Amino acid sequence: MRGLIVLVILAGCGGGNDLTCAVLADPGNCWASAAAQVAACLPMRATPATLSADRTACNFADGSSVHFDTPLPTSTTQLTGLAFDITGAGCSARFVDRFHIRLELTVEGKTVV
Repeated sequence: MRGLIVLVILAGCGGGNDLTCAVLADPGNCWASAAAQVAACLPMRATPATLSADRTACNFADGSSVHFDTPLPTSTTQLTGLAFDITGAGCSARFVDRFHIRLELTVEGKTVV
């Protein structure tokens, strides 16, 4: 999970903004802000979660969870996209990457692309 959040931070901002060094260096860019909200939603993100037997969810000891739209494949070569919902104490988020150079992160009803 932590790797996905880092990926989101490095993706830049949507809405027609180009990904530049200045965007990446700005700690207040839209992706960094959204990713920080997601990180706060998963306080136990540094601890291992348990992957469900059907490979559709990761559950943390504190009740936080990540639910995948489709079961995770057993090999990364079978992965054709990644979409999941994050639920934590009083917060939620959604991440979508269809592997077509477009990432979406929705936190508190606001989506950055």
